[in-house]
Amino acid sequence: MSEFRDSHSSAFARLYAGRRDDVRQQLSRMAASLVAKAPGYARACHGELFSVLNSAMARWVEQAEQVVVIEGCHLKCHGRIVENLVGKNRIRSFCALTRHRKYGDLFDIDAVPESERLAVAEVVSG
Repeated sequence: MSEFRDSHSSAFARLYAGRRDDVRQQLSRMAASLVAKAPGYARACHGELFSVLNSAMARWVEQAEQVVVIEGCHLKCHGRIVENLVGKNRIRSFCALTRHRKYGDLFDIDAVPESERLAVAEVVSG
């Protein structure tokens, strides 16, 4: 894990909650995967960060210069938790819904075709 941490100046943690069939959560996950491909960013596991506090991944996120959280809904639950772990000055958090302004009234992932979800994720990650 140390060579992974050394190769990235920032941690990119896409943290999410909710069911995997929630279209809003899926869009934020897809956007996070796109952002994580950029130099200097990588994804981290929210479950490990929240529940295995002494793990290598949790230490990597906690030591990152900046942590980005893309939330799936306006409640920003995970962003508040991460802020408590890394500090307010090192977190950048936003709700994907504010970027794409679609599907706020949908839940079922099958309500939006995969190709459309990918297009919206690209908008969010942009």
